[in-house]
Amino acid sequence: MIDKIDKVPDNIMAFSASGTIDANDFTNILIPAIKNYMKDHKDLNYMLVLDNDLSNFSVTWWMKSLWVAIRDMTTWNRSVIISNLDKLKNFTNESCKELPGELRVYPKEQIEEAIRWLSGNINTRS
Repeated sequence: MIDKIDKVPDNIMAFSASGTIDANDFTNILIPAIKNYMKDHKDLNYMLVLDNDLSNFSVTWWMKSLWVAIRDMTTWNRSVIISNLDKLKNFTNESCKELPGELRVYPKEQIEEAIRWLSGNINTRS
């Protein structure tokens, strides 16, 4: 399931993913929310919080699919994945070379730092 996270700065689109995720979550929640957001913003600052192990889930597929779905209506700025999954510790822009913008992965314990970076309030590398 994908849920929109509302308690973030206005210049961030944030979602949490947990349990079973299917195409309906993607097309009925994620894409419409981003389309609506882009009516008032020129750049996309995107955050995905992974709330479970998502063993059959590919973050690379997720990010590439999302970019393909919305690439004509937005300029990607910054993206953050929040997760404590070991397999994501080395996930970087190299994993999704063709994606525009900058991508970082933060552990859940650093979510506030991730939000500050994503919103543009800090520029230091993590």
